[in-house]
Amino acid sequence: SGFGRYLTFGLKDDWLKLYLNDTESWFLKNILGNKQYESMNYWLREAELLKVKEKRETDLCAKLKDIFKSDELFVYQIILINLFYNSQLMNWYLSNIQWNSKYSSSELKDFALNMNSKMSNRTVLNGISSLISTLANSPIGDKLRLGIVERKGRETFISKLGTDNIHPIAVAYSLYRYATLKNRYKFTVSEFYREDNKDGGPYLLFGMSRPAFENTLRWLQENKKG
Repeated sequence: SGFGRYLTFGLKDDWLKLYLNDTESWFLKNILGNKQYESMNYWLREAELLKVKEKRETDLCAKLKDIFKSDELFVYQIILINLFYNSQLMNWYLSNIQWNSKYSSSELKDFALNMNSKMSNRTVLNGISSLISTLANSPIGDKLRLGIVERKGRETFISKLGTDNIHPIAVAYSLYRYATLKNRYKFTVSEFYREDNKDGGPYLLFGMSRPAFENTLRWLQENKKG
């Protein structure tokens, strides 16, 4: 199952910086252990930053690694959009865990097991551990507020809050991916806020409020190139 393929390791900010700072040497000079390296390759592939078989960066990565030096948060927004469409784990979390909710790690594990009884306990444990590691060790958790991680005793709690602080280009990219999946390019604002929407958009992915989304749409309209 792709849910637990990351071997308990998350997409860590430090590891991403190692890759983006020297993509050409990633397969030769990275300092990760074997399992960490295997996990990170999955994250990079699903973020659409690495072509694993060809052992080289993607065209998207070539553009983003320069932007990363000045606007890390924007790059993480693009990465998250890609992960939603490519990572079973991130898609499950964003599609099924409600905004403004708080869960313990054990509650998330039970929730995942109840949704898919075919997954083994170990697979689910690995996946939830990888999810929490990503949220705790990258801006996806605290700055994008997809999961504020708190540890109380032996238990870990995740508060999924969301943010309106999303770059207009990231909003546009999320709409492009949504439109491509649906194979249509005309849609209404309201469809992104329906409870049954599991296909993407800035609310499902980032918890972006409707007023902020509408303001961003106006900005994009006013600033689009003729």
